Amino acid sequence: MVSIEQLSGSSAPAGTVVDGSPRLLVWDSDAPCGTGQSYIHNIGTAPGVAMTAGAGPRKHTYMAGYGKPIESLRVGTCGVTPVVKAQYSWTVTRAAL
Repeated sequence: MVSIEQLSGSSAPAGTVVDGSPRLLVWDSDAPCGTGQSYIHNIGTAPGVAMTAGAGPRKHTYMAGYGKPIESLRVGTCGVTPVVKAQYSWTVTRAAL
């Protein structure tokens, strides 16, 4: 696991997991989830899931920020894209087959 500060502005390898902390929201808006939705990787209250850029474009931009946990979000599923302050971003590129 890596901290959000280590990831910000970088390119992380597929399979990276963010070291979750309270109120940290992590999402992938490049996942094929539909308008206004993203794949949720961490909601600050549960262990996060690996970032793989598994569907959609080969290179994904992941976003994160601190905010109130959103009850309707579930880790490992598509959900409403969070709107939070102090956003961080980084990329993950899916391995070529």
